[in-house]
Amino acid sequence: MDRNLLLVSNSKTAADKRFLGYCEHEVQEHFAGVNTVLFIPYAEPNAVDALALNTRRARGETLDIPCSNERRQAYTDHLRERFQQMGFNLVGIHEQDNPIEAVKNAEAVYIGGGNTFDLLRALYSNGLFHPLQKRVTEGMPYLGVSAGTVVAGMNIGSSNDNSKPVPSLDALELVPFCIKPHYLDPLVISNEQIELIRAVHAQAAHRLAHQGEQHFERIMEFHHDFPYTVVGVHEGGILQVKGDHVNLIGTHGARVLQKNGFVTKYEPPQFYEPGASLDFLLQNPPKKVSSNAVLHRAERAPDSWFANLSEFERTMFLLGY
Repeated sequence: MDRNLLLVSNSKTAADKRFLGYCEHEVQEHFAGVNTVLFIPYAEPNAVDALALNTRRARGETLDIPCSNERRQAYTDHLRERFQQMGFNLVGIHEQDNPIEAVKNAEAVYIGGGNTFDLLRALYSNGLFHPLQKRVTEGMPYLGVSAGTVVAGMNIGSSNDNSKPVPSLDALELVPFCIKPHYLDPLVISNEQIELIRAVHAQAAHRLAHQGEQHFERIMEFHHDFPYTVVGVHEGGILQVKGDHVNLIGTHGARVLQKNGFVTKYEPPQFYEPGASLDFLLQNPPKKVSSNAVLHRAERAPDSWFANLSEFERTMFLLGY
């Protein structure tokens, strides 16, 4: 497979608030020789709502929740200037008369962050899933950020996002593993340390004492049903995939969580620093497990309510009736 992917965990860091500022050089190298980048803004992040609402205010229009077209246009307009600064033209796929032909003829593609479920649903519903998959596996440069990074994997079950209806969780399968951007390792901090922090910032101490589920626990739930290795990429981490090679670059590292580490909660930790080769992620990939097969597994369980329905009733249920 002639892959040429740059899979970025996040668009900004605490040290560089510019969009893709901390990895500007890597993006420019990735798109070297490209004039125009096709932007797919279907993930529609919350941050663009404010941009769309500001446009309405300027026009004296009624304020309401922006529709998808408004969010996509605001997203594209916001990033167009930034890409010009980096030396590239940026065009939104929603601005094209024929989105499928736009993908087929694109020099390069960039899929931005936001809600991964919105993104994947739109790729399916607009008929872009297979054309995009084909072009990227043939070598078209692909830049993914956050949600755009997640959909490059086998499925989106490793996403951080709240779920929304999608026809399938199966993603573009550009790499034979899954990716969890914005990954956080469990924070181990003593009561004594918390008390010291409390003396300086009570709210910060309260947050540090939060006992919510960690990211690795969510990945354990994922591994109940799927065999894929999950790469938890820290903020500032980037996976560079060229052909059969995966390199970890950027400012921060990543943790690799494999299903066979489930019973030990993935200990000892498989943590990799920037500069590490992760070629092993492409070797001996597990057999694909369709997300719909997992969804329909109840049909094979003899004691399930689903199995006791007639074939017609099961079909109608799965169709949403």
